[in-house]
Amino acid sequence: MRNRLLSFSNLCELHVLSAIRREHRIALPKVRKSLEYVRRELGSDRPLLDREFLTNGVSLFVEHASDLVDVTSEGQTALRREFERALARIERDRRGRPIRLFPFTRARDASEEQPKVVAVDPTIAFGRPMLARAGVRTEVIVSRLDAGDEPADMAADYSVSEKDILEALRYERRHAQAA
Repeated sequence: MRNRLLSFSNLCELHVLSAIRREHRIALPKVRKSLEYVRRELGSDRPLLDREFLTNGVSLFVEHASDLVDVTSEGQTALRREFERALARIERDRRGRPIRLFPFTRARDASEEQPKVVAVDPTIAFGRPMLARAGVRTEVIVSRLDAGDEPADMAADYSVSEKDILEALRYERRHAQAA
């Protein structure tokens, strides 16, 4: 099979879709129905990029005309909260287009804050995950650890905190397990 590359927009769409499917367990038929409703009724060509979806764990919602609309139920007005966490991790430009993604580095736990240490930016490091403050790919951090470097030394080398280095390692471990 040929390697297929994703655009940064595709990556952001997958991030939101992953939150909808895996974190919130919204069934794929509901997601498809909701996306079709948003395309048809709200005029959005790429709903996962154009709109900020919210969920209560059962249905999907978007804000429209100052209302929260249940797009799973074809436009009933509705609630919000946890889904905002996933959307807050996408940095947008003045036009609302996604420019940087801060993927989750930890297992989802509502009581624990998800730091924005690791970023994906299509203009830096070829869009590979990196330490946001240093621009160093997270895989480089893992390689250095595997070679015997200490997190404190890497933190000093990249002018970041040791916590940032440990967060990059946590991100890489988490994604190695998922693969």
